[in-house]
Amino acid sequence: MCIFAILTYQNLHRTIVLAEQRVDRQILKMTFLQIILTLVFLGLLGVFQAYKLFTTNVYKDQNQVMIEYFAYTIVSTESTFYYTVCLYIVFLLRIFC
Repeated sequence: MCIFAILTYQNLHRTIVLAEQRVDRQILKMTFLQIILTLVFLGLLGVFQAYKLFTTNVYKDQNQVMIEYFAYTIVSTESTFYYTVCLYIVFLLRIFC
């Protein structure tokens, strides 16, 4: 993602018309928001998967298993919000910038 952002930014500076419209700033805003959203929404899923990996050999009663399943449901739902929020941010940046 970072490689394509850098290549796009360099390409925008080569195009005079896009540089005059300040499209490069819009691309930078979109890229930084994308990185922040990735860290927030998908980072939680990574932390939960790491927890599951480290506690695979630990004995858990039925209550603990249900609590972990509930936590997984919430975290996986939040990770699907990532894609929805990214779509709306792209549309909002196009409208307001």
